[in-house]
Amino acid sequence: CNAGHNPPYLLNAQDRDTIQVLHRTGMPLGVVEDATWEQGAVQLAPGDVLVLYTDGITDAEDSQGSSFSQERLLEIVQANLGRSAQDIQDALIAEVHEFVSDAPQFDDITLMVVVRTP
Repeated sequence: CNAGHNPPYLLNAQDRDTIQVLHRTGMPLGVVEDATWEQGAVQLAPGDVLVLYTDGITDAEDSQGSSFSQERLLEIVQANLGRSAQDIQDALIAEVHEFVSDAPQFDDITLMVVVRTP
């Protein structure tokens, strides 16, 4: 379950074009009492990258009202495959701030990057 946020992405280090969307397994946490969720599993191969984020990243807007977008998020992660989780996270946050520039932040920005070390 992902608390209602965008689904995480799993990027394959061996095949840079393979991106797996980890769809939610039930209702967002706390919405319905006694909710149930399906259980699933994925395997991270050495070098694979798992990206969990809130829509504050993909919906971040520049001064013209354009959104940062999921496509841009994925391009940055793909361009940084092979780097550490901290490096990928830093690159994403830097790109969001550069994109937004002087426009006010209107939503939270939460990001977690996991890289399985080779």
